[in-house]
Amino acid sequence: MCGAVNLREQRLNIAMTFLGAVLGTILIQHLNAEALRQVLPLIAIDLWFLLMQRLGEEDRARRLHGLPYALVGGGCVGFYDGFFGPSAGSFYALAFVTLCGFNLAKATVHAKVRNFTSNFASLLLFMFGGKVS
Repeated sequence: MCGAVNLREQRLNIAMTFLGAVLGTILIQHLNAEALRQVLPLIAIDLWFLLMQRLGEEDRARRLHGLPYALVGGGCVGFYDGFFGPSAGSFYALAFVTLCGFNLAKATVHAKVRNFTSNFASLLLFMFGGKVS
């Protein structure tokens, strides 16, 4: 799958993912960590993929393009990943399947780029916030 992601076409999506992760990471650094420990990881998306076995078998019509998709599929999920994180890769893949019409294999490859972007943004913010020792 080498070269499966055209980074040039994904610039806006990557930028919105980075921005969302930055905002989520900034917010999480200002909240009470004890309250967050009581929140369980979300598994609904993973279950949905399991139960909807035909989802993502083949490419379908795209529902969102450009900035609207970048804000939802990148910014919102990036915010979630920077703020909380569990299952973010599944959320990215789900956005590609349901909103871009990608098949599951293509969505998963693209989700890896998004996941790296949001994790990198969060790492930078946690480092600059003095949370990494």
